[in-house]
Amino acid sequence: MLSTHTTKLPINGLSDDAKTAHILPDIKTNLVSIAQIVDDGCEATFNTTNVNITRDNNIILTGPRSKETGLWHLNLTSPTSEPTSPPPMATDENICYYVTTAISSRPYTSPKELIAYYHACAGYPVLSTWRTAIKNGNFKSWPHLTEQAVLKYPPISIAMHKGHMQQQRQGLHSTKENSITNPDLINKEEMDFLHISSRQLTATCVEITGKMYADATGRFTTPSITGNKYHLIFYNYDANFIHVEPIKNTSSEQYVAAYTRALEIFTNLNLFPQVIIQDNETAATL
Repeated sequence: MLSTHTTKLPINGLSDDAKTAHILPDIKTNLVSIAQIVDDGCEATFNTTNVNITRDNNIILTGPRSKETGLWHLNLTSPTSEPTSPPPMATDENICYYVTTAISSRPYTSPKELIAYYHACAGYPVLSTWRTAIKNGNFKSWPHLTEQAVLKYPPISIAMHKGHMQQQRQGLHSTKENSITNPDLINKEEMDFLHISSRQLTATCVEITGKMYADATGRFTTPSITGNKYHLIFYNYDANFIHVEPIKNTSSEQYVAAYTRALEIFTNLNLFPQVIIQDNETAATL
């Protein structure tokens, strides 16, 4: 167990050496060295209810005795205490927080900062989960940390939101049995009410237009391995079907051959075009 920092206790009546305190992050409850105070010329008087630290018959520190632990707690705030500046705030590099239990040395400037620091020490949990844990007594050793304090000063942390963005949604793998085991046993009214899919087929009648559209693309900069440089696009409106015929050039022979192949394919699919709507540029022989 090593000390990471030192500070000065705000106690009037002690020398600078006696005011020196070491910060040990592993210690959850702060302790005060009576030997260090006595060696500075003070006297410590302990009884069953309280403790008094005196210098020249003047009380400079006093505190009650805890009935639960049997320890004496010193209160650093006294009428004779000199106003001192608070120790520096704990940072990410200095994750050690010394708060009141045996002594009271507070490196925070407001309750909001204290709650925010506690939230970081706890690992940025979800506030509802954190409040439940506090309510269940899991943070009894954290001074001044209560459910009401978290509700009054809720910490807003980016780390908390980022740390809970990738959670798996609930209900993806339900362990509950489906109450509908055999949909075939349900009558039609219940089926319509529960929106259960059935083997019914819905069909509608549409008018056959017999329309087919044809258009040629522009010339591709690089011909295919068979020498084709254009595509002739056919679209059957009734079947919503697209067919492509490659052609090497825009000559009448290429156009006629492509139309012949396309019509043969449409006929084999039981699609019989009645009207072919063509582009302005087409073969005169069509």
